[in-house]
Amino acid sequence: MKQASSFSSVLVRIVAHVLAFAILVTATKAPALEPFRFIGEFSDVRHTAEHAYGYTVQLWQEGNQVFGLFSDASGPAEDLPAGLLENVQFNPSTRRFSFSARLSIGVIYLGQGKQEPTHDYFSFKGSLNGNLISGVLTHVDRLQPRSEPSTKRLRLQKTNNPAMIESNHYGDWKQRAEQLLSTRGPKW
Repeated sequence: MKQASSFSSVLVRIVAHVLAFAILVTATKAPALEPFRFIGEFSDVRHTAEHAYGYTVQLWQEGNQVFGLFSDASGPAEDLPAGLLENVQFNPSTRRFSFSARLSIGVIYLGQGKQEPTHDYFSFKGSLNGNLISGVLTHVDRLQPRSEPSTKRLRLQKTNNPAMIESNHYGDWKQRAEQLLSTRGPKW
């Protein structure tokens, strides 16, 4: 009789734990993932009659994933060099934002009539707060390993410009980004 009482006591505790867990799971709904959306373009580009100077970041989001493109304007205002944002980190609660990007913004003379596109590597650490991306951008040409990295403080304001890539999900966006980068992207 004592064993039956002990067994039913254990069984009651197990059922109570299972019910408590079931109530907790149904009461705690997982937040719905955000659909695919264009967050916006952020830029500090200045224009002259024929040239453009500055940086642009275009950002998209699908679920918890933030991705985009980085452009460096330092010459003619058409077909600016662009690179895919890599190693993107964004913390919505602290607003910390970082990324890296590879571009080819020019060519370097190697001697004996040979040239090669630059291997420009950019890394950014800062924040994304509503209409502003601010922080420090570091740039180095990896084709010239002895060159010193340069740093610049950035303040990129949100613009009303449309997205460079129109899409409604990440897979399609990625394919269109690869097409765009085949002509404007890094050559390394």
